[in-house]
Amino acid sequence: MLGGGNPVSGGSNPSGTGSSINYIGNHAYANSGVIQAQSTEVTHLKFNTGAEYLLGRFELQGAVNTADINDGIIVAFIITMNGEVIAQPKVGTVSEAMPTVEHYKILIPPFSSILVQVKGGSDPTGWKTSASFVGRVYA
Repeated sequence: MLGGGNPVSGGSNPSGTGSSINYIGNHAYANSGVIQAQSTEVTHLKFNTGAEYLLGRFELQGAVNTADINDGIIVAFIITMNGEVIAQPKVGTVSEAMPTVEHYKILIPPFSSILVQVKGGSDPTGWKTSASFVGRVYA
């Protein structure tokens, strides 16, 4: 296993959801699963890399309320690398000219700390979002 992370097989979470990163050979991935949006920041992904660097992309899913899929809200994702905010993509599921999914390409240097959070609007009750990362590992 390169740079730590969760084992791919076994364990209590075979689907691979959670905030940490997983490695399969020279590939890496992280899936937050579906998480309730809040009016304050909620962590979706939080991981540290090892001696390798990663080239990949985040996929940030806009908020969905399965009780009323005809409605929508706007959320802001906050991507932090090594303690500095590097991006704040805004994703909306309302009737606006906004993407419902945001793809953010990134090169993650060795020994980096990554944090992906989301902040919902004033009343995000029932709205859920998700974030994922897929990338290639380079030694």
